[in-house]
Amino acid sequence: MSVFAFVWAVGPPPVTDATRPIVLGVALVLTALTLVLALRSRGNGTRDLAADWQRQYNRVALVEFAAIAVVVVGLVVLDAAELITPAVCLVVGAHFVPLATLFGQQVYRWTGLALVAVGLAGVVVAVAGDGDLARATTGFGAAAVLWLTSVVVSLAVDRSRVPVR
Repeated sequence: MSVFAFVWAVGPPPVTDATRPIVLGVALVLTALTLVLALRSRGNGTRDLAADWQRQYNRVALVEFAAIAVVVVGLVVLDAAELITPAVCLVVGAHFVPLATLFGQQVYRWTGLALVAVGLAGVVVAVAGDGDLARATTGFGAAAVLWLTSVVVSLAVDRSRVPVR
């Protein structure tokens, strides 16, 4: 999750040559910190996953990737490229709903809702006419949600507060 947060932070947001090193540096530090926390807590909690969890996950991921492809192509055809980043965030948010059940991580429902809210905020900003701000809002917002989720899951597993199926 931390790595995806890094991609959201440095990929979509438009940054100038002057701010690029700052954004990259902050993103690297936050990603490293959340990865260290996740690795430190690794193995401190267990999950009883369904026997076919990998097949179910692959199905969710395939639907997510197909939806992203349709959204991107559709918005390019409609000449609405400023909506691509927020729309992709909406799809990514929606994909967390089935993952919450699959992995027994109820916090993923909140992650999905938060990503949908970030995507909707990006849509509003884009429709208002500022595509760069829409990408920044969506990229940095999605990164923050994913870094926070990584921390919450790591701490909850470490303290056995995440419900285990």
